[in-house]
Amino acid sequence: MLAPFFAGRLVVALFVLLCHSAAALTSGGEAMSRRRPRGVILDMDGTTLTSSQRLTERTAEAIRALNREGIEVIIATGRPSKSLQPFVDELGVGVTGICFNGAATLELVPGTEPKVLKTRPPTKAAAREVLACVTEHLGGTLIACHATASYAVGDARLLRAFQDLENLEQRRLETLNDPTILDGALKFVAVCGEDNVQETATKATRLLSQDTVRVVPAEIHVEFLNPTTNKGAALADLLGDMASQYVAMGDNINDIEMLQLVGCGIAMKNAKQATKQAADRVSLYTNDDDGVALEIEDLLSSTSRGTT
Repeated sequence: MLAPFFAGRLVVALFVLLCHSAAALTSGGEAMSRRRPRGVILDMDGTTLTSSQRLTERTAEAIRALNREGIEVIIATGRPSKSLQPFVDELGVGVTGICFNGAATLELVPGTEPKVLKTRPPTKAAAREVLACVTEHLGGTLIACHATASYAVGDARLLRAFQDLENLEQRRLETLNDPTILDGALKFVAVCGEDNVQETATKATRLLSQDTVRVVPAEIHVEFLNPTTNKGAALADLLGDMASQYVAMGDNINDIEMLQLVGCGIAMKNAKQATKQAADRVSLYTNDDDGVALEIEDLLSSTSRGTT
């Protein structure tokens, strides 16, 4: 009679243990966000900036507060460094920048030219493959993004929309088929308009060799990168084992590897569903709610109270 009794107690004990283990796994990111992190990593568009590409004063002040507290600020963005520099100037705070979706790591200081620390460009063969694919199959509107300049061909309306999005002047050309332009690019951008992004990305993925080119859908465009390049890989290279001591916030597909790398990955309320699924938790706030500011304020408040 005792055997069934003890067997039943054992089943209950195992069930409780499994429940506690599951809770520990799901709350790991939450606990990390309540401890004082070594640094905070921020995506820009759709996360730190509003939908009108504006840095609000509340968000700027929250980022400055991190700096005053000795918490490192890293900005990880698809933007080129020249498009990021005005926001660094506005913040008045030096940051490490992961730009071009991980294709370049830079040191950014207010009022100073960016210092390139490392680049991860596509191969020459990949550059020519992308040029041929976009020219023949994807509408022909293409931008070659260099560290200090962007060279563009194609539809003037689409190019202007992308210029407005990234606030970066383009040098318009008749062709990009010039070795000095192709070989110096850190990434390529096919501008197709918001309604055509997924279709263009799917078609590009089918046409291009995935061993040589990584295809990344974005706001109104599709990006082409070195296949090993993403924000997470660049951050892993930069931070090493310390990545687990960082908090990161993002909203889009290109933020997934970054959110998975760190100790606490936070997806904004407005994030893509796949990004939310990859994150440790989802913020209650969107980028238009000053979500980054609210998360940072909560983080600083929690750490100042000694919450662990």
